[in-house]
Parts: sequence; structure tokens; C-alpha cells
Amino acid sequence: MDGRPTIRGVQEAQMVSQCHGAGLIDASVTVNGYRESATDPPGTAQVAIAQLWSDFGVVAVRDTGSGWAPLLRQQQACAGQTQVVGGGLVLVEQDPIDDCDVNVTADSIDAVIALALAGGQGWLNMRPHTEAWLDHCAGRAADAGLRLAIRGPLAAEAAARVGASVLDSFSWLALAGSAGPARPAALLAAWAEADMTAIRDRVLRLRDADVAVTSELLALYRAVFVKQGLDAGHLDRLEPILPHTKHLADMRRAGGFVSGRRAMAKHSGAVQPKAAQLRVAETGWQRLLEAVAGAVSDGLVLLPGSRSPQMTLCPGYGLLEELSVIAHAGVSTERTLELATVQAAFTLAVELPSAGEAAVSAPSEPKGFLSLRPSFSNI
Repeated sequence: MDGRPTIRGVQEAQMVSQCHGAGLIDASVTVNGYRESATDPPGTAQVAIAQLWSDFGVVAVRDTGSGWAPLLRQQQACAGQTQVVGGGLVLVEQDPIDDCDVNVTADSIDAVIALALAGGQGWLNMRPHTEAWLDHCAGRAADAGLRLAIRGPLAAEAAARVGASVLDSFSWLALAGSAGPARPAALLAAWAEADMTAIRDRVLRLRDADVAVTSELLALYRAVFVKQGLDAGHLDRLEPILPHTKHLADMRRAGGFVSGRRAMAKHSGAVQPKAAQLRVAETGWQRLLEAVAGAVSDGLVLLPGSRSPQMTLCPGYGLLEELSVIAHAGVSTERTLELATVQAAFTLAVELPSAGEAAVSAPSEPKGFLSLRPSFSNI
């Protein structure tokens, strides 16, 4: 872990003086988007995403593995306004489940690492299935000087041991060590039954190993409570990125909820669980928020990440919503702002613009983050 950016030992006063006005960092985004047809310009989604980041004061983002082609288009679309770090592909041991997943064997990891280095990438993103595969690939990545971000239940248990820089999604701590992926509703159900003492033990291990954890709270919530996303702001600006967002407008109209819901389920796969499942999920959600507040209090490096764009999560604005959720969970608004600025900058090795004309202070209450508009004209 030598050489990894860390804030340990940095004085609180220094952090406060640097963070206010530095602009926001979203530690978990995707930039691949999609098109209605093959004749649509391939960069339309990237241009829309770049404009949204600019409008909502996001100076840097970490891509969680959208693929190299959309990542390069995104960097070009941002034109130096928003820094894009991370990215590339998601390396998996078994059959891919997403478009940007790449099946990698222990024998082929070195070739993938060579491609990442040739493309100037400093990260590898992995979703492991077995410890043997993870240990081998993580070791090779470390030998090559690449930083490792891992996701999934096995990752939540092994992140500290293998020297990962980032564990993606705090929510996986409820299923740490289990096998296979879980649907969002099942993940919140696991939180409803989770042993909170065991959760805290995992948090402390991650903290002591300097492993940062992304939040991704609202993305999980809205994947389960689909109807709650209908009131989200700026959904109309998502259509150039995710065209099926238009079905949300149908759901908002009087008498159009059922037809819009069916259309969205057909085209995007977003289906709200039954009432009984939602009651369990609500319990799990409240326990998840309690664990987040406790983890930050214990010193865990929590990186606010929106996981946008998603059907009800607008790039840029989704980060503001995420900050509001973190503060609502019980983290002070001052600390929440620090997490999204200087904390994320230290952890992700992002050079922030200097404060000054862009100065912004933490809001007095959680919902105040929704109107926060940091300027970064001096980036």
C-alpha cells in the first residue's frame, strides 16, 4: 500500500481550508449511456453528461468501468472542464453480466494489464467470484503499479486483505463473503437482517487498511423504490443519455402510471417489488443509513458516489442528492462536503482547483445540498 494517496495524518483545519470551494467529486459514475438506434451519433450521451457535470459543479469523477471507447469520448466531451479518472473495463472471472464486463482468466490478466497501461489507465476494476482469482489478479495489478477497485460480496470481505484502494458500494458489507450477485431488493433485505456488530467489524478492518468505500446509496434505494424516483429533479435532461427515461414522464401523467410502468419494465428492466418486499426493504434501508453514519464516525473513508446516470439519477444532480442522503443519515453537512471534495481528492489522487472565487460552504441542513452549485471556472 506504499505510495497510495491517503489523508491519514492530515490536520482537520487543513482539510477545511482546502475543501470549501474546491468543487465536487463524484467517486462512482458510468459514462457508457446507450442509443435508440445505430444511426444516432455515438457521442450524444457523453456531451449531455459533460454539460450536466458542469452545470452542477462536479470538477472530477471516477468511472467505475464503462469501457474504453465511451471513456475516451467522455474525456473529449469534457474538454478539460471535468477530470475523468479510473474507467476502462470491469474484469470478471465468470460470464459477463454487463456490457462492459470482460471475462479474464488467470493466464490472461497480464495482457489486460498491458492494455490498461498502454491506454494510460491507472486503475483496474474487478468483480471477483473466487479468492484464488482475486488474489492472483490483485497481485499482478499491484506489481504493475495499478490501483484496484473491486465490487461485490466477495470483494467486501477481501478488500482489506488484497490491498484494494476502493470498495465499490457500502451496501455490499451486508453480504460480505457470500457467493454470487444479489438484486437490489435482496440486498436491502440482507440489511434488514444484518448483524450490525459484524458490519462494524468489517468497517474497522477497511478503515485500518486505508480502503475507501463508495456510497451509492440513492442508486440502490431508487432501484428498489422505483416510484420514489418520479419526483427527482431534472429527469427531462436524462433523455439524451437514457432515452427510456421518457416512460417516467408517462408515469407522472394522470392515468398513465400503469402503462408507463409497464413500458419502463419492458425496456429497462426496472420493476418495483411487491408491498411485502418493500416493507422489508424499508427496514433494511434505515439500518443501512445507520451503519453509514456509524462508519463515518469511526473514521471510514466514505466516498460519495451517485452511480449515475441511471433512470432517475441525473449526472451532477445525482451527486447533490447523494450528499443530501449522507447528511440525512446523520453525517454532519460539513463532513459530508469534505468527503465529496478534499477527502475524495486525496483518495483518488485528483488535483482540485484552488478555492477563492469558487468558495462554497456546507449547507445548514441536508436538503440544502440540492441547491448547491459550486463554480469551477478556475479549474
